[in-house]
Amino acid sequence: MLESTAEKTSNRLTISLDGIWEVEEGNSREEVPATFAHQVHVPGLLSAAEPPFADVGKFSSVEGQYNRQLLSFLTDGTSSPEIDEAAKNSKAGGVSYQDREYFWYRRSFTAPSARDHATLSVLKAQFGSEIWVNGVKVGKREACFTAGSYDLSEVIRWGEQNELLVRVGAHPGVLPAGGPRTYDFEKEFWHPGIWDNVELHCFDGPSIRSVQVAPRLTPREVVIETVVENLEGSPAVVSLEHRVLTVDMNESLGDFRETLHLDPYERTIHRCTIPVPDARLWSPSSPTLYVLESTTSGDSTLTRFGVREFRFDTPTKRAYLNGKPIFLRGSALALHRFFEDPMCGSLPWNEDWVRKLLGDGPKKMNWNVLKFTIGPVPRKWLDIADELGIMVNYEFPIWTLHPELFFGYRKEHDRAVVKQEMGDWVKENSNHPSIIWWASSLETVAPWLGKEIIPEVRKLDLSGRAWGDSLNPPPGPDDPTEAHPYEFSSNGNAQTPNFDMISLENRGAFEGPHLGSAPSGHASIVGEYGWLWLTREGDPTLLTQPIYPTLPYPTATAEQRIKTACYLLAGLTEYWRSYRHHAGVLFYGYLASSRLGGYTSDYFADIERLQLHADFEDYVGESFKPLGVYLNFWQRTLQVGTQRTIDVMLCNDEAEIKEGNLRLTLEGSNGQIELAEERFLLGSLGQHTIRFNVTLPAKPGTYTLQASATAADGSSTVSRRWLTLQEESVQPSAIVDAQLGQAFELS
Repeated sequence: MLESTAEKTSNRLTISLDGIWEVEEGNSREEVPATFAHQVHVPGLLSAAEPPFADVGKFSSVEGQYNRQLLSFLTDGTSSPEIDEAAKNSKAGGVSYQDREYFWYRRSFTAPSARDHATLSVLKAQFGSEIWVNGVKVGKREACFTAGSYDLSEVIRWGEQNELLVRVGAHPGVLPAGGPRTYDFEKEFWHPGIWDNVELHCFDGPSIRSVQVAPRLTPREVVIETVVENLEGSPAVVSLEHRVLTVDMNESLGDFRETLHLDPYERTIHRCTIPVPDARLWSPSSPTLYVLESTTSGDSTLTRFGVREFRFDTPTKRAYLNGKPIFLRGSALALHRFFEDPMCGSLPWNEDWVRKLLGDGPKKMNWNVLKFTIGPVPRKWLDIADELGIMVNYEFPIWTLHPELFFGYRKEHDRAVVKQEMGDWVKENSNHPSIIWWASSLETVAPWLGKEIIPEVRKLDLSGRAWGDSLNPPPGPDDPTEAHPYEFSSNGNAQTPNFDMISLENRGAFEGPHLGSAPSGHASIVGEYGWLWLTREGDPTLLTQPIYPTLPYPTATAEQRIKTACYLLAGLTEYWRSYRHHAGVLFYGYLASSRLGGYTSDYFADIERLQLHADFEDYVGESFKPLGVYLNFWQRTLQVGTQRTIDVMLCNDEAEIKEGNLRLTLEGSNGQIELAEERFLLGSLGQHTIRFNVTLPAKPGTYTLQASATAADGSSTVSRRWLTLQEESVQPSAIVDAQLGQAFELS
């Protein structure tokens, strides 16, 4: 499990309270259960308690019911799940179908020898948390995904046993209306729990409340913001010291000292700059980390950070890492959907599993970025991302779509609460170099976010990261926009004809409709696409049940459906990358929930071992290689012996020039048939198209058309198309009108 031991810097003692806690259910906010008959691990979810509680997580949300109503409309009744009218009309966000309102956690701990102060940090607990120590209530927090800090100085028993109680909500309905929580139209289970670390901090004053480190590249330096507080009723003279150290703490790169004079109970924000000319830059290929040690006479903290700069640029519509253009390739990861997966258990808190998920998987799939979507992640996930060099687009969990889309659905937010919570979220996560840009929401039309919230909370991030604002216009001059071109979402819906990949052949430079996003000339991210989800066993989800019968590809068996989904997803990836319209291409999704009655899923064959389906690694892995190849050909049937012009588009995501050979072949049961070959030369981060005029073989049969690019440095990529050659005359398949790209954009 992700546990830490007691850690002492020069002055502060931090004690982990993770581990096995007692837990019990109840309906009172104040009355503590008489007995505690269950146990659960912290951090974790209460769905993993032993012995188990009945019906944990059963909550029918307002959003879920509106989505069921829309699903029936989208699929002309093909998928028509029952609508819970009571939940749809609820003023509390939904209806709970479990016999409790709260869960109570309990554990004891031995406090160390006396210090002046003690604080308790509960990093994340849902749904809300309230704290008692030795029978005294010390505070509460309604937030689900930012930390609560509680002053225990007056109630802790130094050197003795102490009792700690944490009460959490059993479901979202116990939270005040209008506050942010993990909104999700497609979740069925809402599992509660203390799902991040719990820590006890013991120190003497004055206190270091927080530290933010913001790197600068020119000149190479770090700007440090320290919040220092005098916790006593008399003036204090504070000697504040900072040292920048290598991550092993064996070498110093720079330091700073200053004496501060604080009035009684004064809290001050102090800024300084330390030059670090010898610091190495953080990047996916070299994720170098450093530590800032900050001390006062009675307190100290360690802050890990990386020296790097990431930005978007509107004139070039590109992303830049450390001053150099970079093309983003990756996927979206929905941890809170995985929470309801039958196989979830304790996996998200198993460090080996998380390291493999964030490291081995993206490396195998040629990704350099992940979007953490529809809910935040434990702090340890971001620590691991920092260490592994995976870049992160971090998304705040608001998802409301278009106000008109759900025929009466409205979500009223308490904007003051959203602003406070989003600000806390930014401040808590700003030191992670892996986070390269923020997102205010997912698929949400809410102009007030860009006008009222983002301008204020972005000031809290001294690194000046960019902000995405989903379906609203970009809030800043160099902020990106995000598109979710779910081409296949129209399939199976009689309101519009089916999308056909053949339409991609004639699009040329056409990027497709805005799909609900505000029109923009800013840097663009393709943040989701596909709409081809299958369960891990190969069964269609609620969203894709009407689609697979419409596909002109093999889909009769689970194995065929998985292969077809991977084949088409790879083709879309190649397409979105090849024209160079977008700074990044990220598909949904890498991690989700696979269950009967679910809306989406992922592509794992074995989630415990994190083994992806072989076809996914093969087809989609090829489509994300830095040397990109797109066979602009989607005809499924051609006549033998005829001539054909075939375009192959190449792109190079690396700074080095790529040159080599591009071969066009047909692979059939009788072996390989060479059609054409040509040299290619790709400039740094460049793109080129090679046109082949070929004569098709005279022998009918089923083939795979392959465009294989092999560079002089040994790297190679293949793009494949399934093709049948027939003897009789074949009319080329009709080009589907471009308007068919106008699909609903649901996750």
